[in-house]
Amino acid sequence: MKNLLKRILRFFWETVEKHRPADIDINKLTKVDMGSQILLSLKYKQLLQEGLSLPKFEDVEFRTFSQNGEDGILLYIFSLIGSTNKKAIEICAGDGITCNTANLIINHGWNGLLFDGKESNIRRGQEFYSSIKNTAKWPPTLVNAWITA
Repeated sequence: MKNLLKRILRFFWETVEKHRPADIDINKLTKVDMGSQILLSLKYKQLLQEGLSLPKFEDVEFRTFSQNGEDGILLYIFSLIGSTNKKAIEICAGDGITCNTANLIINHGWNGLLFDGKESNIRRGQEFYSSIKNTAKWPPTLVNAWITA
């Protein structure tokens, strides 16, 4: 499976390389686009349905909005187990842009409730989500609050 994922991503990057403007540095691109994520999700479901070997977490990691590869892991998990309501809550979300739920909200239509204790983070997140085509009409709710016991 690791080799299949590598082949899919290599094909994606080679396609990007052929069609990219000359001033874009391919090495600075770290995001996996929504279409590629949908294809990966379908592949994971197919592997599960056919009873084939599933990849390990370290083989499915990628970052689109997360800090350390959580976007790929969450896509993998929810591809296999499904979801009941597509609702995500994140505590200490910062501005909600570089966090674990942003990819689910932006690229997969999840509803988000994001908390952070810093008001400037909340304002920055609200501005960001209002400017994104997929979330402009239904942005996540960003709340300025500290969560305590």
